[in-house]
Amino acid sequence: MSSPVVVMVLALALVLLAAVVAMVYVKGRVTRWAAADNEVVPGAGVAVPQNWFGSHDPEPRLHRRLRDSMRSILSVAEGDPLLAGPMVTAREQAIDLDRRLVACAALPEPGRSQARAKLEAAVAQVEDLAQGIIGAAASIDTPAGAGELDRLADQLALLDALRFESQWPDPTLDQE
Repeated sequence: MSSPVVVMVLALALVLLAAVVAMVYVKGRVTRWAAADNEVVPGAGVAVPQNWFGSHDPEPRLHRRLRDSMRSILSVAEGDPLLAGPMVTAREQAIDLDRRLVACAALPEPGRSQARAKLEAAVAQVEDLAQGIIGAAASIDTPAGAGELDRLADQLALLDALRFESQWPDPTLDQE
């Protein structure tokens, strides 16, 4: 082989190697971004399947509704001492509910739809709670703000009652 041909082959190999390295790097970044974007509560560490990102199945859609509700709560209430209690409770409920959504997705179909219906009602409760926290954040310095905080306390008690009455599927049960 002549010298210019060897140089061209080496240059082509180097370009292909650089393209492969760039693709691997971009794929890793996108995967990490998707995992971070898929968290209901940042840093909570709920093991949500990667295939839930963009999925149209019922459990992933409920997960995204829950995630969006928590994002709206965090965006308006973080750092407000009057809303710290409702926000912490909402965060705990959302993490628990997200774990139960993951467990529900693993259930066999006969019990899965019943569990999903209960979880859907709980997600709707969290969405209502998010709207209440946003409303309270907007009116915290007004006379109506105190009433809004009382209403939030009632909603949080209802969510606790739903969870502790074992109406939600338990993710710790062995699924056979």
